[in-house]
Amino acid sequence: VKLFYFDITSALINALATAMLFLAARQTMPASRRLGMAWLFFALAQLAYTLGDSIWMMLELVFKTSPYPSAADILYLINYPLFMIGAFLITEKSSSRVEYFERSLDILITLVAAILGMWFFLVEPLLSMAVSQTLLLTILTIAYPTGDIVLFISLIWLFNRDPKRFSTVPVLFLFSGIVATMVFDTFYSFQSYIGTYKSGGVIDLGWILSYLLIGLAGYFQFQAQKENLAEKNKFHLERLQKVIKKATPYLPYVWMLFAYVLLFIGSGITHTRTFSTLYIGVGVIIVLVIFRQFVALYENSILNRQLLSALEKVQTQSKVLETTNQELEAEIINRIKVEEQLSYDARHDSLTDLPNRISFTEKLKLAIVESRSSAEDFYSVLYIFLLWR
Repeated sequence: VKLFYFDITSALINALATAMLFLAARQTMPASRRLGMAWLFFALAQLAYTLGDSIWMMLELVFKTSPYPSAADILYLINYPLFMIGAFLITEKSSSRVEYFERSLDILITLVAAILGMWFFLVEPLLSMAVSQTLLLTILTIAYPTGDIVLFISLIWLFNRDPKRFSTVPVLFLFSGIVATMVFDTFYSFQSYIGTYKSGGVIDLGWILSYLLIGLAGYFQFQAQKENLAEKNKFHLERLQKVIKKATPYLPYVWMLFAYVLLFIGSGITHTRTFSTLYIGVGVIIVLVIFRQFVALYENSILNRQLLSALEKVQTQSKVLETTNQELEAEIINRIKVEEQLSYDARHDSLTDLPNRISFTEKLKLAIVESRSSAEDFYSVLYIFLLWR
């Protein structure tokens, strides 16, 4: 009964998550074709998982046969490249060649460290037990960790290339679902190889959790586009974006420390091939980190040159602006003087420099106004007409 309910629940929730991803892709496509295609590939990846679950359920419940290995594994493995394509399409941030190269180095360092850890903890132990297993089972056992590495590359690419997109609610739910898938895929691969995996356990519950998270990612993306991005800030976490931007430059050094830890753990291993792999892997990571440091120094030198050039332009513009302000102040002073002189000339006689009729009329009007406002004020006018012959 438990097996029945686990298989049915897994298939239904997976189908629901797939439907939500398709709705998200359909709603996003008119706003951004590239972003819509990204969500479409996520939906196709989840559809492959849904079909795989359906085949698994049929084989286990109806035909009463072991679903591993089977055609379901092919569909499960198709999920990985489809998701990777979606992760590459969802990043839209444009960057310079130096920045692009620097981000690529970060991804490569992370990839080498991930492969090294996966080899040490999972692949190498499985290969050591592969003598008594069939070729198909061995291939599938190695294929799932490889697929998880593909998922990991996709997440690291998104994390490094576009922190703004990564810090949105839909992508965070998608990230959480994929991380859950990677974790429980690893446990599944190991337990299946050693023959201890049983359906209806914690691993199946973990997969159901990953389907729910991925379905929520599609739901929030659908809601964001349905609201016509009017409440875009509700789906974007600016604080997280700032944290990611600050943390990204330090991640290569974290992976280098991780590689050193692996080397320290592996120092007690007598197996020559494993220790040689760890030794070479740590060396590659160190070389990549040093090379990245040179790239960062080169980028800083470019930024310094650009800053100095910008400062020189600002200084030149400030000098020009200062000269222009001085000329403008002088012109304003001259214009004020001219206006004052014109006003004086309009009210005074040019020959005697005495107030003229215009000045007299203005003072007469002022006296009339003052006399009307006060009964004690009086005025008188003496008009003398002189005729010169």
